[in-house]
Amino acid sequence: MYENEDSLYSNSYPVRIIALRIEWMIYDPVTKSMSNEGHKLLLKILRSNDLEYFEIESLQLIIEFLYTKIKWFLLGLFFPLFLAGVIVQI
Repeated sequence: MYENEDSLYSNSYPVRIIALRIEWMIYDPVTKSMSNEGHKLLLKILRSNDLEYFEIESLQLIIEFLYTKIKWFLLGLFFPLFLAGVIVQI
């Protein structure tokens, strides 16, 4: 924005920003848990045999967001079990 365009060290790259309002899908303020509608939608997508759903850019964004939220929980849960299995096989 206020960069020196004549400098060799100033670069600009095109960036694409995508934002979605998905609070309705993730959180219900009344029950303070995952919303029923969002849970049903994600389960139907999960159980669907149609892989074209996963080509939808907004759905990819939602999946990436949910993965970043649960990644460390899954790592903490399964990594000790993985290590125990490796130790038992040695």
